[in-house]
Amino acid sequence: MRFLAFSDIHLHSTEELKKLLSVLKKEKEEAEAIIFGGDIASLRGRSLINEEKIIKKFLLEIEKFDLSFYFVWGNRDLILFHHLKRLDPSILDEIENIIENSHVLRLINGKKLEICKMIFITDDPHRIDKRTILLTHSPPSVMVEKRTVESFRKIQEIKKRTFLYFAGHTHYGQIWDNYFNLGFVHRDNFHGGKDLWGFYWIFEVDDLAVHKFEIKFIEKNTRIRRFVCEKHKQYGEWVIHWRKCPICYLERDLKT
Repeated sequence: MRFLAFSDIHLHSTEELKKLLSVLKKEKEEAEAIIFGGDIASLRGRSLINEEKIIKKFLLEIEKFDLSFYFVWGNRDLILFHHLKRLDPSILDEIENIIENSHVLRLINGKKLEICKMIFITDDPHRIDKRTILLTHSPPSVMVEKRTVESFRKIQEIKKRTFLYFAGHTHYGQIWDNYFNLGFVHRDNFHGGKDLWGFYWIFEVDDLAVHKFEIKFIEKNTRIRRFVCEKHKQYGEWVIHWRKCPICYLERDLKT
């Protein structure tokens, strides 16, 4: 089975949506499914309604691909939905109807779904096994109240019990045995940094083994790179645009 995987697209405009779709359309012909880790919303604009329209447009365009699209909502999506419901409780009905009436859009939301013969996907860590892909927007290392290097042990515990573990949210990629932080397709300036186009992944799996995976960068002249930290080799490989790995910065911050 060949599938695309990506997370954190943070779309703020139709121009950004068009750029993303043009990239995905080039890959979809050889893919059998798409796995998405959430965060369509950006929240950097003043118009919540505009963000809602972009989410609907994204889902409708993805539906045209005619590929099974397995996804979870991200934290910014849920924040957006919370504010929209306060404006009008019925305002999200259109998004819900698009998903419910689609034969390809599959919001996981606690379910365990079969994506191909004897391989499943869920967002519930209590339902995983060696035939199941776990997809969560946030890895457990950012779910805890105080992030520490010890929190990466939670990832290690989970990845031992599942076939593959995909997450996003952190805006860096990580390859650690069967755990993949999918990083970001598009990082906006919500947290003060500059806009940056990132990357997506192509996986080929069969017989409960990953035969091949590839990282594809949205822009050719990117400063994002694959990186192995000599100090933290035990955590695998990173996909970052920083000089050091995330754990190096985490250890520095904990000392201050």
